[in-house]
Amino acid sequence: MDKETFLPRQVKTSFFIVGFMKAGTTALADFLDQHPEICIAVPKQSGYFASDLMQESDTFHQGRVYFKTRSLDDYEKLYAPGSEALLRGDASTAYIYSREAAHNIYQYNPKAKITILIRNPADFCHALHRQYLNETVEDEQDFEKALALEEERKQGRSIPKRVRVPSYLYYSERIKYYRQVKRYLDIFPRNQVLILLHEEFQNNNSEVFHQVLRFIEVRDTGFISVFDSVNVSGEPRLSWLHNRIHYPPFKNMLYKLLGGRLYTWFHKTLSSLLIRKSPRDELSIATRKRLNSQAELELGLLSEVLGVDLVKKWANDD
Repeated sequence: MDKETFLPRQVKTSFFIVGFMKAGTTALADFLDQHPEICIAVPKQSGYFASDLMQESDTFHQGRVYFKTRSLDDYEKLYAPGSEALLRGDASTAYIYSREAAHNIYQYNPKAKITILIRNPADFCHALHRQYLNETVEDEQDFEKALALEEERKQGRSIPKRVRVPSYLYYSERIKYYRQVKRYLDIFPRNQVLILLHEEFQNNNSEVFHQVLRFIEVRDTGFISVFDSVNVSGEPRLSWLHNRIHYPPFKNMLYKLLGGRLYTWFHKTLSSLLIRKSPRDELSIATRKRLNSQAELELGLLSEVLGVDLVKKWANDD
């Protein structure tokens, strides 16, 4: 992708919620979008600045199946018409996993505020696997078996045809938190990067929400935000219909026909009808310990940044 793609224009995105998945990024973006002085890009998850993941996806699929936003003109169309006077935000979880997104965002707007939400590694992987199953981009139903397939998938085998990016399914790579966060800390001034814990946001939506408002420098009083549940765990009611609706050519046709905003509304409405709430299968203590132990070194490094002992908080969590 040409570097000129990321050169900013007069109106810039002011803040980015870059990840991690299943840590509250969608909820935070939805809550912020209620603020009268904020406009969040729609559809979310454009991944526009994740140029390396975009390339990996195109190479695997031998064409442009995913990542619909390909130019700065396309990117600016993600914001509502007339929103030039508002604070613009982009919520794309691809940005935390991407090796190039931090640099591309900085090139676009070096003054951008970056928000990162992180979650207990084992819970993150478990929830991520469930979401990928629901999105039909993962085809191994058993979480333990999906974890065991990682090395084989790195060799180019057993990769689901619908996966957006093959490396998305390298679950142990996804929990190497510090090196992903460090990409932003190495480029942006520390006061432009806010790192939040999932459980703190989950347990006190309002307090963390207002903390973010102060961080991105918009007023945090004088309006009421509704903190509804977002992305509640669930499973398809009708698997055959759910599978067909998530067929990439069908989704791409709808996107072209409806446009980004109407497509997002349609997809969200349809998903709420097709997905029923249900708890995830219990994660075994052994698997939890193994995943959290794999992440322990990077949790220790991240603990030094946050001043919070994440190893004690998570790595030994049963």
